[in-house]
Amino acid sequence: MVSSQAGSGSEKKVPGGNKISGSLVITMRDALIAGALPGENEGFGDAQCQHAAEFILAAAMHRKFKTANIIAESFADNNGRLATRIAIINPDMPFLVDSASALLAERGIDVDRLIHPVLSVKRDDSGKILDIAAPGKDSTCLESFIYFETGRQDAKARRDLERAMAAVSADVRAAVEDWPKLRSKLAENAELLKDQETGELLRWFGDNNLTLLAHEQVSRSGKRSQKSGLSRVNDGAILSAPSLELAFNHFDKKANEPLILKSNRVSTVHRNVLLDLLLVPIIEKGKVTAISIIAGLWTSAALATPVVEMPVLRRALQRMLDRFGFSANGHAGKAMNHALTELPHDLLVTFKQKDLERITLTNMSLTDRPRPKMITVRSPLGRHIFVFVWVPRDDLSTSLRESVQKLVADAAKANVLSWSIGLEEGGLALLRFTLDLPDRTIKVNEAELDRQLNLMVRGWAPEVESHLADLADPKRAAAILQRYADAFPASYRLAYSAQEAARDMLELVLMEREHSHITRLYQDNNADVRHLKLKIYNSDGAMPLSDAVPALENFGFDVLEEVPTALRGGTYIHDFRLALRGGDVDSVL
Repeated sequence: MVSSQAGSGSEKKVPGGNKISGSLVITMRDALIAGALPGENEGFGDAQCQHAAEFILAAAMHRKFKTANIIAESFADNNGRLATRIAIINPDMPFLVDSASALLAERGIDVDRLIHPVLSVKRDDSGKILDIAAPGKDSTCLESFIYFETGRQDAKARRDLERAMAAVSADVRAAVEDWPKLRSKLAENAELLKDQETGELLRWFGDNNLTLLAHEQVSRSGKRSQKSGLSRVNDGAILSAPSLELAFNHFDKKANEPLILKSNRVSTVHRNVLLDLLLVPIIEKGKVTAISIIAGLWTSAALATPVVEMPVLRRALQRMLDRFGFSANGHAGKAMNHALTELPHDLLVTFKQKDLERITLTNMSLTDRPRPKMITVRSPLGRHIFVFVWVPRDDLSTSLRESVQKLVADAAKANVLSWSIGLEEGGLALLRFTLDLPDRTIKVNEAELDRQLNLMVRGWAPEVESHLADLADPKRAAAILQRYADAFPASYRLAYSAQEAARDMLELVLMEREHSHITRLYQDNNADVRHLKLKIYNSDGAMPLSDAVPALENFGFDVLEEVPTALRGGTYIHDFRLALRGGDVDSVL
């Protein structure tokens, strides 16, 4: 799309031979300037703002009723670099900006600029803009104009982005338009429940504590009906067939207990997180014939609600106070209330009482005595495992988080659906992972995972020191550990034994003394007897594989694998797994 300068008396051509009057361009330009939040106008000069106004108007000039206009195109920024700009024009409604931003974030697209004016728009019967103005008291036709600038996206990515944004806009529109139906359905479901506390929980959700996004009713045969919100515009079922079968089995035994679950489906509206599901049985002539499913997202206010003000959780808290003999106004009772309030409410309401007690008491204990700790809780239908990991704040890093994530995912043979980090009181950080179990029969050894976490975070160093004392002068072990222990990342501590770490530290001592890179060739007792391990210690940073592999092949080795470890300070350990061609490995050791 070609842009041209437009003054108050000029016109700009758009595709199809139509023209945009200069007065419209000026109004849009002024709206962009006025609507920019602090920082969004940086580097946004008069010419660039003018071109952006022309681009947005070209995208908006003709729009059909209840549809979104979306255009993504390349342009040159102020520095002459190619970038991408996106215009999204919709009838004004909630969730448009955050939903579009969440889509870009989910695709790893950094936003360089975001401006969102809302204007009063007058169109003719064909959908063509006749006039635009700042919103007034009598404005009835408000439209949302969202303008993004991002890094350069190629043509294929831009077209794909336009399609995805159109789908998101349709989802937003369906959720907003059907909100009265969704709220009514939630109230109906609350009345279906005979248990006063759980019915009160659904009524509490209806009091603006759950952003309602979808509803559908599913029969035992899997037929979906009464679809509204996201379910009306998306073909995919909210709940999988295996989970649906398990839900019917649950309600056949406990018809008065609704199920509160996390979906595998990520919301396209408002926030890019897993949908929360409320399942209520439909009972006819004493039998469960269908399940009513409502999907939404907890609001920020709901997540921050004190436990004593929240249905279900306040009853669970009272049960724990009674069970352990704590007074609600005593020190222990207040500590229990605080520990429970700190934990994520959207998960707590899904837990059985015994799991709720376990995680609450653990959180209380960690407040008094901070230390690494891991707890796993399985979801009501067994599809998910929720993993809670407490680690010292000072030890928290991307490397540690990735190592812990790999540890729990490998143990459960599961995919990580989501993760989050929260900073707790007492110098701890809480990592949370939601794992999707392809095989619901898998059992996770929580005690072993907790042991490995402690070894990774705090138990590794003492064990390494013990091995250093065995391999070298015991008097030097503590000094060597103090010099090198902090240089080894969490990923290394998870992948290698403490004994191997001690050997690597001794090689680092030799490397510093020799002022040169060091190599160590050995046979791993746990590996194939035909294979050898070669470690190269290099203080000058990463070593190009294009240098190492040909040299090793010239010596008669086949390189099967290479794992680099970056130590703090720029030193690298390159770990090669080799096979000797046509020879006996014992002859080279």
